[in-house]
Amino acid sequence: MLGVISLIGGAAVWSINHYTEAAKQADHIQEILLELERLISDIKDAETGQRGYIITGRKEFLEPYHAGLTLIKPRHNKLTRYMANEHQLIDELDEVEILMDEKFAEMKQKIQLREAKGLAAAQVVGRQPSFF
Repeated sequence: MLGVISLIGGAAVWSINHYTEAAKQADHIQEILLELERLISDIKDAETGQRGYIITGRKEFLEPYHAGLTLIKPRHNKLTRYMANEHQLIDELDEVEILMDEKFAEMKQKIQLREAKGLAAAQVVGRQPSFF
């Protein structure tokens, strides 16, 4: 009888530990997804602000672009820390960083062209669809 009680107690402890670990893992995945959503949102906001500036020439539209410049790298670094043990995800996140850098370089080029040569010159750059 004592052996059965011990067995049941051990199974209960194992079950609680297993559930606790699964809950921690689910929370961790939720944090990653939330940070990815924030990253994508910041990039979209930056692109939208840049586009507003290109169209109107009004500098206040560049505020989300400049905010994006300051937010993107820390978000990427945070995601890298969150995914430290997920080597395949880190490789994919590195690819995302390359695409982000390319996108921000294109946006910067458009802004500089808008400032120097006007709307028509800025509209020619990057006629392909955005990746976001």
